[in-house]
Amino acid sequence: MRHVPIDIVFTCGGTGGHIYPIIALAQALESDHSLAFLGSKNRQDSLIFPRYGYLVDALPSSSRNVWTMLRSFFKARSLLSRYKPKVIVSSGGYHTFPVVLAAKWLGVPIILLEQNVLPGKVNRLMSRFADHTCVSFAQTKRYFKRGNLVLTGNPVRKRFLDDSLSQSLKKHLPFSKYVIVVIGGSQGAGVLNVCMESLYERCLASDDWTIIHLTGQAHFQTCYGDLPYKVMSNNFGREGVFVLPYFENMALLYRVATFVIARAGATTLAELLAVQKQCVLIPYPYAADNHQVLNAKVAEQSGLGTVLLQEDMTADTLWGLAEASCHVVRDDKPSLNATDKVLNVLKGYT
Repeated sequence: MRHVPIDIVFTCGGTGGHIYPIIALAQALESDHSLAFLGSKNRQDSLIFPRYGYLVDALPSSSRNVWTMLRSFFKARSLLSRYKPKVIVSSGGYHTFPVVLAAKWLGVPIILLEQNVLPGKVNRLMSRFADHTCVSFAQTKRYFKRGNLVLTGNPVRKRFLDDSLSQSLKKHLPFSKYVIVVIGGSQGAGVLNVCMESLYERCLASDDWTIIHLTGQAHFQTCYGDLPYKVMSNNFGREGVFVLPYFENMALLYRVATFVIARAGATTLAELLAVQKQCVLIPYPYAADNHQVLNAKVAEQSGLGTVLLQEDMTADTLWGLAEASCHVVRDDKPSLNATDKVLNVLKGYT
């Protein structure tokens, strides 16, 4: 049973891009504020928040079923009435819609977080009810017709989980001279997986390269069953390819990476901007409203990396970009602390 009242209630969609900015804020606030989390029953938020020690109040959720959305609204309204929060923070996603409506009904101040260049449909709709909308890119402002917009950037976690898989990978350190880290997003990326798998032999033929490939749970299980991860040794007797289903401690991977191949999800971009790693961004072509292409192009304009459309992706192109990255001297740029900027907005309510 939670102690009430609660200072801040968080709600988010069920994908990593919605979840991790909320975790970043919670990590910054948990020592001084009481927090609650409203989420789904069976999506990733129901699994990821508990790993970080946060209890989730599960709500029924649907993007189409009106009855389910009404049930979610009434349950959210009941919880918010009990918690009496000073403010609610939503990072978007369809099952935040009833929660934000319930907050508006009860007169609870609302802060929206928008991670992508092109705002999600729920945030575009809910912005008329929000007291502040925190955007990650300046280009996003033109999509909102009203509301108090604040350019903050996208909050990045200060603590990543150091779980058993992370501990296992550390035992294989140090890696080779050049390390390619492949991130297909929280669900993995089928086309990218196939393309990278065709590069394994090229990597294993050299003692200079290591590939760390995050495939997504489904693809990994199809290929390797219940193994925690797969290691392949190169032609020189050293481990050269590491295939993992998923990885929480991204700080470790960014630290060892020479070059990153990634989708253009908002959380991945925020983390890459923070660590300033050379990368190639391959936007998911079927993302809602093609928002990953917009994300990637804006990131490319900032000097973060190169955009490669999936239709133009080949194994030779990826390998050539990775080899070229070895000769690039990148100036370290101070990363903007997006978390602090959002916290400054929250101070007005807490």
